[in-house]
Amino acid sequence: MNAWTGRVLAFGLFLIITGFDIPPVRAEQMQPPVIAVIDFQRIVRASIAGKFVRQQVDKRHATFQSEIRKLQLMLERDRAELRQGKSNLTPAEFKKKRHAYEKNTDQLQRLVQTRKRHLDSLYVEGMRKVELTLIAVMRELATERKINIILNATRGQGVVLFADNKIVLTSEALTRLDKKLPTLELPTISGVVSPPAGSTGKEKIGGKKDN
Repeated sequence: MNAWTGRVLAFGLFLIITGFDIPPVRAEQMQPPVIAVIDFQRIVRASIAGKFVRQQVDKRHATFQSEIRKLQLMLERDRAELRQGKSNLTPAEFKKKRHAYEKNTDQLQRLVQTRKRHLDSLYVEGMRKVELTLIAVMRELATERKINIILNATRGQGVVLFADNKIVLTSEALTRLDKKLPTLELPTISGVVSPPAGSTGKEKIGGKKDN
């Protein structure tokens, strides 16, 4: 769970614990708290929406990689043509073509970095939606069962060493999350992967061939 998720979960648990209108009572009248346990990250990973987010991001990543590979092959061809044509070009012509090749290479690198950031952002936003919906499910369970405290049992991040299965709500929370969020469509990244302008080869970067 990342830092953002930890803050959201902590905030959600705080709301669950403090979000009820309970009249003040004297210490001797206070009832023992009702405690439940869930594995937060297990639910997020196993949920239908969580799996769908990963599938969509993986699919877009594979498509992106395939398109980028085509552009890399075009640049490799351009580099080979530069080497072969060096002796047949004037210094000015060679400089111009080399500049175009270097510009295309830089643009491709920036394109790769931009698309990676977009994919990372899609994944984070998608999983955040799943996590926020799960927190809403936890609030529902807490209200229905008059639970005061919900502990997170996620390995490496939880504080639970032992819990009776009767108070573990992981399975029920997962079932409710799947019903509440059965799918989650990620927004489409604007534009398509396209080569940078100005190829040095016979085929222009825009996909048109020289006449």
